[in-house]
Amino acid sequence: MKRILLVAFLASLFQKAHTQVVLNAESGNRNIDAANCWVFGGVTYTNASTRISGNWSMQTGQASTMSPTAFWIKSPWVRNLGSQLSIKLRLSAANGTTRGIYVSYIPVNKQNTSNYEGSINPFYTYAWPSINTNIVELTISIPTEIQNSQEPVKFLISFIGTGGNSRIIADDFIIPGTYAADPANGCIPNNVITDTDGDGVADNDDDFPNDPTRAFRNFSPAANTFGTFAYEDLWPALGDYDFNDLVVDYQMEYATNADNLMVDLKIKLYIRAIGASIPSGFGISFDNISASSVASVTGMRLFDGYINIAANGLEAGHDNVVIIPFDNAIKCVNWGSQPTFNTTPGYQPGTSDTITITILFNQPVPVARIQIGGQEPAVTTKSVVGPPTVTVNPFMIKGKIRGQEIHLPGMPPTALANTQLFGTIDDDTNPGQGRYYVTKNNLPWAIHLPVKFDYPTEKTDILKAYKKLADWAQSNGELFTDWYLNLPGYRDDKHLF
Repeated sequence: MKRILLVAFLASLFQKAHTQVVLNAESGNRNIDAANCWVFGGVTYTNASTRISGNWSMQTGQASTMSPTAFWIKSPWVRNLGSQLSIKLRLSAANGTTRGIYVSYIPVNKQNTSNYEGSINPFYTYAWPSINTNIVELTISIPTEIQNSQEPVKFLISFIGTGGNSRIIADDFIIPGTYAADPANGCIPNNVITDTDGDGVADNDDDFPNDPTRAFRNFSPAANTFGTFAYEDLWPALGDYDFNDLVVDYQMEYATNADNLMVDLKIKLYIRAIGASIPSGFGISFDNISASSVASVTGMRLFDGYINIAANGLEAGHDNVVIIPFDNAIKCVNWGSQPTFNTTPGYQPGTSDTITITILFNQPVPVARIQIGGQEPAVTTKSVVGPPTVTVNPFMIKGKIRGQEIHLPGMPPTALANTQLFGTIDDDTNPGQGRYYVTKNNLPWAIHLPVKFDYPTEKTDILKAYKKLADWAQSNGELFTDWYLNLPGYRDDKHLF
């Protein structure tokens, strides 16, 4: 018994360490080779005088059937295949009408987690030209489609014949390749990457392991995190400059496929404050995504009839993607008895439903990062990092007048904006210079933050609440990029809601 185990161990070492996988029956015990993941059907070991070489050979039963499933040998998994395999054959007796073999390969099927075997692919046939007991040495070309592949493959030899009772003897079956089976784990391929949906992404990396069209979940600003858009609605005048006329928290979740293409996008919005009596709508322009790439948009809250919607749910009149999640913020919240919605202290806060917009793309969109306005918030993504950037351009619609758009600083309007308001009152927009929605001192009318924003109370100038905001704006965003944080000397909490 010790000798048998030692032989099995040495055979295993040889097969796994060299670039040939060999079956020559010299273990003298079929169970030893079966432990190394060879599989036999109607084949035994023989040391009779009919053996081919060494002390032992393999032998079929009486090979008088054309069924390829009566007598056969199946190899372990092998990868990094060379160009030719070889085998030696002979007949035990010179009788019978026909004798021959079929040789097939079985590719890995990662969806078949029971044994990982794919379909059987025959590629070689040999028939004895005359029935005799001479030794036949075959050199068989391996199909080019599986040569040098890192994907594991098995080989299947079926022994067939008609008439007589002669058996087929086989020996020295040599496969040029690397042993790729795991005897300790049911002889499945070693280092196998399970990919149930076949999209090229391993299940343990795939957020959608059963969906070949989706692979990764991505978030902006991050998973379990909401950012904020805040607006002053009296543009082009500064007004009270309290930046609480519309405060909307957001989170974007988008699915990308194995090729780093966005296939859908979900936008969650929560209206946190409405410090204005003027009804406001809210839109989002994806400036560099074509409208034709969108199959459908759902989830909008549209009440007042001034938004024209195309058949796919986008706002009509744009070459790029523009969605209007809601056209009247007041009708999307439970206002309660407070004079303004969550901007006047001392009242029971109102509540809002989470609005979820879902965009399905019929032409997947390349995406490596989300850029909101001129800022790039932290993005949680498993996708490949690199170009291109998807530019998100959110805007407020003032007073249910579609052309009155208020955007983040530096961001252009949509095709439906009233550009006659540019350069009036306090606005210093100059499209020729790429300058939009800022005063002469670079003060904005809209703010984006990748975190929830502590906004000012009603009628409180934001510059009183946030001491470094003016420095940040006037430096064109170079100084005090952390102006909104609760740091010493940065803000006055008595002015915050």
